[in-house]
Amino acid sequence: MRNLINFLLKYNYWFLFIVLEVASFVLLFRFNNYQQSTFFTSANVVVGAVYEVSGGISSYFHLKSVNADLLDRNMVLEQQITNLEKALREHQVDSATVNSIREIPLTDYRLFKAHVIKNSLNQADNYITLDQGSSSGIRPEMGVVDGNGIVGIVYETSSSYSLVISVLNSKSNISCKIVGSDYFGYLKWEHGDSRYAYLKDLPRHAEFNLGDTVVTSGFSTVFPEGIMVGTVDDMSDSHDGLSYLLKIKLATDFGKVSDVRVIARNGQQEQKELEEKNMPQEVGSFTRFPDIIMMDGGRGQVNICLQVLEELGLDIPVCGMVKDDNHRTRGLYFHNVEIPIDRHGEGFKLITRIQDEAHRFAIEYHRSLRSKAQVHSILDDIEGIGPARRKALMRRFQSMENMKNASVEELAETDSMNLAAAQNVYDTLHSGPA
Repeated sequence: MRNLINFLLKYNYWFLFIVLEVASFVLLFRFNNYQQSTFFTSANVVVGAVYEVSGGISSYFHLKSVNADLLDRNMVLEQQITNLEKALREHQVDSATVNSIREIPLTDYRLFKAHVIKNSLNQADNYITLDQGSSSGIRPEMGVVDGNGIVGIVYETSSSYSLVISVLNSKSNISCKIVGSDYFGYLKWEHGDSRYAYLKDLPRHAEFNLGDTVVTSGFSTVFPEGIMVGTVDDMSDSHDGLSYLLKIKLATDFGKVSDVRVIARNGQQEQKELEEKNMPQEVGSFTRFPDIIMMDGGRGQVNICLQVLEELGLDIPVCGMVKDDNHRTRGLYFHNVEIPIDRHGEGFKLITRIQDEAHRFAIEYHRSLRSKAQVHSILDDIEGIGPARRKALMRRFQSMENMKNASVEELAETDSMNLAAAQNVYDTLHSGPA
């Protein structure tokens, strides 16, 4: 208390000055209209500026939530538009159909909000990390999209985070189709430009044009039908010439992916758990025969199959999926009679998809055979020479001619080689033409 009194006595002139100044301003603005008006005007300007800044900050954070809601609505509307277009093409549009389409995204699927916290573009296998995990209901094998199109598939989750296999990943393999067509292929990224991927194994008889829209086919439990993928930018034949290879300009800009939605199909987890259970032996093996055999062929193929089944003592119906001159599904061959099929019916679409899948499987098998034949070398037939030694020899000598001109000692000096293996190589290369 004493210190306070001493302080006031020491600086009494300053306190007196402040008191007099305050009294002067009060008297000035109270009894002078001009100064009073000027003061309040200036005060209003300052207060208005403060309120303006405060309002701007509040609006910014409010817009963030508004944008999130708009993203959800945009995705729902995109799904509705796709389904409406499909219904219009089939000439089956009525009020009941329209109302049921409107409910599809809400009844069959759920959406989880998430934000990208890590993303890569330049790796062979790119992954995306989300800030939501299993505690939010996200599980592996759920689809991930943003406001523009597909992003990837959830690979692994923790309590608070999710790891997503991006479309820009060598492991990504998503079934897609061209809008207006029931033919489908598989979307693969071939490294390089993050703006493009390739639609592979599209049947040769499929019809399309540059600029056509590509969407998800719906042939999986991950993505519903009609999610935007991109547009056809260019086309060419596959490497083996058996199918089309389409260059797709992706709708999603992976360099700007930020807010995403994880799609969960109702019942997906239940289906996964059921499939993971140990099946009985008679179900999981070849001891249980099919109810019917669908063959990609006509009368000749069906009769040969029936002959083989008869020799084995098996009674299984066989149907041939007959194609027209343009390699399109025409009908079914059964009991020596070709049965026509309504091209607008669901049965025709199912048979077409089965036939396309059989065609795709044949292409993959043929491609694997060609690949094996192309990499076969005379070194593969030499005793003691495996893949590692073959690569080491080719890396050092660059050609079979240089290898043939090398001595046994030079061959033995190659990495992983020994004298016995070198002698076998030398003898083989000099026993005939290389």
